[in-house]
Amino acid sequence: MTEAEHRRSYPRASLLQATARLAELSGMNIDEASKVASNNFEGMRFHHTPEQIVSEEDLMSLRLKTLELATKFGFPTTRTRLDGQSANQFDIELASLLYNEMEIIPAEAADDEVWWFITLFLLPDVALWRFPLANEVSAESPATWHVRFMDRRRGFFRQAWWRYFLLGKEVCEVFNEDEFLNLVDRVALSGYKPLAEALSFEFICRLKTSNYVSGERRSVFRQSMILARRALGHEAVYAMDTERMSIFASTIFDKSEKLVRQAAIGDESIDEAFLESEFSEGSLNKFLTELGTIAQVLMPYITRPNLSDQFIFELREMLPVYARLHPGNEQVAKISQDLEHLLAGIQGLNREDQLIVYAATAYFLLAEDAIPDASKGGFDDDEKVLDLAFKCLQRSRPSSVK
Repeated sequence: MTEAEHRRSYPRASLLQATARLAELSGMNIDEASKVASNNFEGMRFHHTPEQIVSEEDLMSLRLKTLELATKFGFPTTRTRLDGQSANQFDIELASLLYNEMEIIPAEAADDEVWWFITLFLLPDVALWRFPLANEVSAESPATWHVRFMDRRRGFFRQAWWRYFLLGKEVCEVFNEDEFLNLVDRVALSGYKPLAEALSFEFICRLKTSNYVSGERRSVFRQSMILARRALGHEAVYAMDTERMSIFASTIFDKSEKLVRQAAIGDESIDEAFLESEFSEGSLNKFLTELGTIAQVLMPYITRPNLSDQFIFELREMLPVYARLHPGNEQVAKISQDLEHLLAGIQGLNREDQLIVYAATAYFLLAEDAIPDASKGGFDDDEKVLDLAFKCLQRSRPSSVK
């Protein structure tokens, strides 16, 4: 499959290249980091089916625009880490710049190696200025600044792009990092954009009308994300229209505010363990989290209201038919066989495991590919989904594609 939009493919720095560069940067100041910054991607690999490979001129343009923005906030002298307000404003404007200038699709933006190149090779001086390494004024440990330069969850440039992509300009300007992570760490919420938007805009409305006392804002938002995640087990959220979704979000925040405020006054009817617990740390949550970008495609398939015997029978009938549409493709044949094996025993599984099996089957039979691949027919991503399904179900695949 090909991506619907014509966007750029970016260089990828391997783990070896990235860790070697990070070690070099740990002994540099900002001026020295500026001297090693480069838009040259010789020796870097690209996605094997790019729509358009980004040029060195495009990369230099991105670098210069980022430097111009950073200079407005005091680069290379003023340390934004020392001024929370200006740091937050810089992060907001950076998110907008990256999203609008990079022209990168989510499948590319989900790749760690793309951001390692951006952070450690193209813009190391800006990264070092925003998050000083241990040899500078920062008292943070090496493990902490390593997170800002290379981590999937809190990597500096990566997080900025995803914040803007998922939340948009208005929400991006209001959410702090803790709120952003509370949303995106729950893939079942952030992976379905209408739901993420409804929850985000409801929170913005609450901030304008509610007088949250110290610490209450954080508690209300965090508890709302927990309640929303719980509700997915019994609410047909993905079938809701815009109005119903808005009502759902409002109800979630009403419940959250009540829980948090009752707990604050010592209401013994509120179970504190309930306030802190997450709905699912089980197989489905693990499945969605590890899938990354592909999870966004799977989200509409994980709330199937009734996996009846008849419906499962029809799915099993579709698999050999689908395989016959790809004669001679051994990969398709084995995926079909392994899915049939899972469907044969689906009624003996718990609800979360049933949804994993259904989602993997639906992705194979029905969904557009989340990530283009070079395999015959583009089934490597289907292979990845199925491998992870078996892993989360703690089973071994009956067959294995070499």
